[in-house]
Amino acid sequence: MNYMDTRAYLIDPVRKSVFQIKYSYLGDVNETAHAINAPYVDAINLDDKHCVWVDDEGLLRKYVWLWDIKCKFYPEGKQLAGLGLVTGYDEEGETVPPTMSIEELNDSLNYEQHPLIRKD
Repeated sequence: MNYMDTRAYLIDPVRKSVFQIKYSYLGDVNETAHAINAPYVDAINLDDKHCVWVDDEGLLRKYVWLWDIKCKFYPEGKQLAGLGLVTGYDEEGETVPPTMSIEELNDSLNYEQHPLIRKD
């Protein structure tokens, strides 16, 4: 698929910010993994149109930066770790640009002040 709109939102819990980035939407999971600096990725559906891609091994890192997101499917919040990439998805399950605004996303996030440090 080729989209004129190439935006995706990168959640950075270290900087406690959301950034708009370019994303090709070619269906390559390696591009997603590269965007969030992760060898393995997992998608968590936020609502009927959006998901957040996270590091599947994010809780196993030495420094774990946690953040919460409140959304339709997790109204009380869902705690996640590491970088997150928010995209949309369509009726066929294909990854597409998000329709939410960056402000809406920012309003749904809460960041931990300090990282967890694993000692093992």
